[in-house]
Amino acid sequence: MSTRRPAPQFRQRKARREWRGGRQRRWLPIAIVGGLAAILIVGVVVAVIVAGGDDDGGGASQAGGVDRVIEGPASRYVVQLGEVPDKWDILPPETYPLSAIGFVTNGYFAVRQEGEDRAAEWGYLDGYQSSFEPLGKQADLLDGGYYFRTEAYLFETVAGAREAFAYLEEHHRSLPASETEQAPEVGNEAGAYKIIRGTVGTSDVPAVYYRIVFRRGNLVSVVQTQGAETMHTLDRATGIAAGIDAKALGQRESPTPTPAPSTTQLSPPPTATTGP
Repeated sequence: MSTRRPAPQFRQRKARREWRGGRQRRWLPIAIVGGLAAILIVGVVVAVIVAGGDDDGGGASQAGGVDRVIEGPASRYVVQLGEVPDKWDILPPETYPLSAIGFVTNGYFAVRQEGEDRAAEWGYLDGYQSSFEPLGKQADLLDGGYYFRTEAYLFETVAGAREAFAYLEEHHRSLPASETEQAPEVGNEAGAYKIIRGTVGTSDVPAVYYRIVFRRGNLVSVVQTQGAETMHTLDRATGIAAGIDAKALGQRESPTPTPAPSTTQLSPPPTATTGP
């Protein structure tokens, strides 16, 4: 097997975690002299600084930063075909605009009426989903490749987006076999989850799915990656989410149009986001 492939132009820098390791090494002589108590004190202080104040050991994080109103259309904030290396291709059946009805029927609500009521309550404006597959499809997963999907949903107000984020985060947390991961520092708030289900193709290698849900202002985004458990990590999804957040902050170009599916699909199948 070859080495892991990086996320498509969205790899998140590791500077802060590298600093953490260096800080701990510089404290080692003091720990030896001071004993176990000093080790514990230093460990707690450094962990709080690096984690940005997270106190739940996983799940939602408060990444902070600018809580702004993001301008549409939502298609500006999904990954586009021109942004990824040529090792991936667009997956038309899972790439489409999401009207209010499309959002309601995208697998997040068991009852359509509930979804319609929630979308109206939250002030749903616009949405888009783009999906990509490695050129070698499932075979590439055993060589470090992965599938990924990005979703972007815009709401009229930041308050409405907060409520939508809370709902979508709970949805992903409560999926069967979902495990809470340490959330990356993207958006104003974020959650990360892992599901191991099935195998890669006809192999006996478990397939793993990582999902990140985050909010930046009135934008809520969902990123999913799928790969071989032996070669795939949360870092890939984190890098993609960081790229989307950079677009929302105006730090990265967010042009339109996005990849268009071969056929318009306003009412996607419920299996699109309900689970792997």
